[in-house]
Amino acid sequence: MPRGQNKETLIPMGARTPEEVRKITSKGGKRSGEVRKARKTLKETMNMILECVPTDQESKDIMAEIEGLVQKYDYSTVIMAALAKKAKSGDVAAIKELRDLIGEGGISIPGVKVEIVDDLT
Repeated sequence: MPRGQNKETLIPMGARTPEEVRKITSKGGKRSGEVRKARKTLKETMNMILECVPTDQESKDIMAEIEGLVQKYDYSTVIMAALAKKAKSGDVAAIKELRDLIGEGGISIPGVKVEIVDDLT
């Protein structure tokens, strides 16, 4: 949606010449490619960081709690363990996030139907 005071000066794409439309869409396509490349780089960087072995004391404490349960200790393992710990303490947001991560749409208890509704926002 157009913003600001220039709403009146906008020309619809249908009222432009084919050359103008081609030029504008070309710019948009190039920008889209740049953004896509930047996102890919960001994702690769974050994955490299998550694969690093944590060295801070808090992470070491979390890793000590789950010692023997996992084969690989990295930041992603520490994050998942911390999330599980928050969920165990009753943090509803952490429970919902864990549920989404493991692919369960809801909590299932035989004979009982429980549905968490997020209507507090």
